[in-house]
Amino acid sequence: MEYVNKIIEGMSVTWRNKDMQQPLSQKDVDYFSNLAAQTPTKQSNKYFDLYAITNQTLIEKIFNHTNVPEPSEGFDVPQPANSQVVSPLLLVWVSCQLKVGNLSQRYSIYANETALLSDTHQAVGISAGVVAYEANVKEFVTGFCKCIDNAGIINEINSFGFDIHPDEQILLLLGIGKPKFQDPRQHQFYDMTYEPHDRVNPDIYYIK
Repeated sequence: MEYVNKIIEGMSVTWRNKDMQQPLSQKDVDYFSNLAAQTPTKQSNKYFDLYAITNQTLIEKIFNHTNVPEPSEGFDVPQPANSQVVSPLLLVWVSCQLKVGNLSQRYSIYANETALLSDTHQAVGISAGVVAYEANVKEFVTGFCKCIDNAGIINEINSFGFDIHPDEQILLLLGIGKPKFQDPRQHQFYDMTYEPHDRVNPDIYYIK
């Protein structure tokens, strides 16, 4: 199916390389961070905390706690981690369910654990999708990542003076920056290119 929107076409590919020598302005960092925090949520509850990371030392440490779904398959060099997180701006969505006061009293009465999990992921999906779209509008490239060592990333963030509870979850990471190479699938560090995935689109049913 041909893309009807060039921005969606751009953000549909996880960009595997970003130029760390082209940092985002503080204005852009603030804009994307606030955009992520202001998207709709069920009953306007708070389902996540957001960490907007530009510290390159921390980003490199987080990179070491990412995984690849199929390590080194089809490649002549090792793939220790997911390079899409190595970005001038890395947004990290973290659950906050162990904090008091995030959920409305009425919601807390009727929502069970399954509903809370579903609503949390829905909130993160809307938030991350809006930010990725807007980043591509502004001619940045983006890459999502969810193959991670949860405890490892929490420990790295906490080493910078934060106190994320170890039972909370890193829900999603989104890297934003300018491309380092022309090919989005070119690895950040190795002379290798990822194979594209065959996209399977949902069926669309029109009811008139």
